[in-house]
Amino acid sequence: MSIKPINTAIAGYGAAGEFYHAPFIASSPEFKLTNVQERHKEQSKLKFPEVKVLRTFSELTNDPEIELIVITTPNEFHFSMAKEAMEKGKHVVVDKPITVTSGDAEQLIKISKETGKILTVYQNRRLDAGLLTIKKIKEENGFGKIRHYEAHFDRFRPAIKDSWREKETPGGGLLYDLGVHLLDQTIYLWGRPQTITAKIERQRPDAVVDDFFEITLQYSGFKAVVKAGMLVEEKTPQLYVEGSKLTYFRYDLDPQEAALKQGLFPRDAAWEKETVPTPGFVRNTDCEESEYPSERGNYPYFYRNLAQAIRNGGELLVKPEEAHYVIKLIELAKVSSEEKITIDLSNV
Repeated sequence: MSIKPINTAIAGYGAAGEFYHAPFIASSPEFKLTNVQERHKEQSKLKFPEVKVLRTFSELTNDPEIELIVITTPNEFHFSMAKEAMEKGKHVVVDKPITVTSGDAEQLIKISKETGKILTVYQNRRLDAGLLTIKKIKEENGFGKIRHYEAHFDRFRPAIKDSWREKETPGGGLLYDLGVHLLDQTIYLWGRPQTITAKIERQRPDAVVDDFFEITLQYSGFKAVVKAGMLVEEKTPQLYVEGSKLTYFRYDLDPQEAALKQGLFPRDAAWEKETVPTPGFVRNTDCEESEYPSERGNYPYFYRNLAQAIRNGGELLVKPEEAHYVIKLIELAKVSSEEKITIDLSNV
């Protein structure tokens, strides 16, 4: 017996809606993209002529046919929109971050439990090729005792873009953008750390929000460093894990993002070819280096997992409590940077 597709709406149709959500919803038989909220345009109809474009969010939340709303608006609107959607009986995906403050995230979790509606966050970079490869080696105990972990997301972009992320708005800046991904990946791999120490800066002369951060998370026996900047010209390993038995490092980003920005959908025949990841590298205890095959990145799994959670009560890949913890870390990172202190996390 076939399962009825989940009628799905997307709120906002910028880059996140167009490239990171709509292709997966449209490629998944478990979902049916029925509505898109666009305040002024009808851009979504170029790729999805059958969808109904609505102008206001309340039109989405008041439509009894819609089961799931995917919120891809600027960060400052995540809380109010997710709150309204769940209170109106909709399941919710929030593009990362879950909210701007941990207090708001905690309130959304409470509403999710009270309404019985699913709340999850699009931490798709848990499904990057490099991270899945590290996870595989770790599960096989291939690293031995971990000595150091480092994750970078560097760019060379001296000019300020005309984007809300680069403006002085709640949830703007690099920490709430790439920092959310890097912290989530780290917690996903290694669990909750013991302390946090951060340096957050504005490095470009015209920057009005942070465009550089370096955050050190102390674990038992090793440190995890996550770092991103907009003025990095030199290519360094994007992921690095040093262990007593094996060291792994990888330079290239997962190709899924580039494929999505080319306009490919996971249902397209070219998807398999265009998303083959480059290999990483390993170094053994004799300092011998060799290529190491990468696991395939798997962004489509996020929505497959969500469908199972909605229809069959399956366990979510990204639990809202995990997203809430990441926002707590971001808030404490800002305190650490401003006060130049290391913060104990034992009670967080």
